[in-house]
Amino acid sequence: MKTGLIGLAMAAGIVAAGLVAGAAPRAELPRADKLTIASVAFMAGQWKGEMDGGVSEEHWSKPHGNNVMGMFRWLKADGTPVMFEILAITEESDGVYLRLRHFSAKLGAKEEKDDPMTLKLAEATASKAVFRGVEKEKRLAACIYERTADGLNITVEFPDPTREPLRFTLKPESTK
Repeated sequence: MKTGLIGLAMAAGIVAAGLVAGAAPRAELPRADKLTIASVAFMAGQWKGEMDGGVSEEHWSKPHGNNVMGMFRWLKADGTPVMFEILAITEESDGVYLRLRHFSAKLGAKEEKDDPMTLKLAEATASKAVFRGVEKEKRLAACIYERTADGLNITVEFPDPTREPLRFTLKPESTK
């Protein structure tokens, strides 16, 4: 049974809102030409984890219009920033794209002015999104986001097969 766009959007919204406790998300993948900004709704929220003895945080807005906005920050144990990252996901006429840029603690850009890292949404379920590097992207091979009962898992893969993927396990951050 194929999941339509409305069903996918509803499923993603229900999972993101946590309205169905213990419900298993559908594993069926929509066709690549049916992926929309609603395909990443499950990522919305504030997420926090440990990284190299410090803290990593990732925040994602809910989809609004054709876009989602995100930010990542990596802090040392004493709270000193190691790096910031700005992320944007946009639904465009030929697909859904993730673009990101890295910044130093003083907001010095790591990537060239007009050259953000660019990946395209290749697969999605109600709880997983797989972005693959576009043809000209040589710095990243893939970014995979997966929502679990415990949080958000992120895997970053590189074009060099000898380089180990980065893996982040982030938990929902308390909003108190």
